[in-house]
Amino acid sequence: QEKPGTLALHGLGLRVSSFGNLDFSPGQTVLKNTLLPAFPMPVSCANCLGQFANVVPYVIVPVGPGLTVAFIGAVSD
Repeated sequence: QEKPGTLALHGLGLRVSSFGNLDFSPGQTVLKNTLLPAFPMPVSCANCLGQFANVVPYVIVPVGPGLTVAFIGAVSD
């Protein structure tokens, strides 16, 4: 169910994602098996390492000539 939404965001140029409150609502099993595989871009969550496959602490994205931006994802509580 999430795949069309994440594909639309990717189509709009979203290059990195992180977790939000609602991603955890259906439970970690759904997050691991359904939501994460649907993301066509890297998912950053510095304090979730080891809990989910394919989650990275940060992503560095070139945004222009000589300019790069680091995105660091994290969740609280």
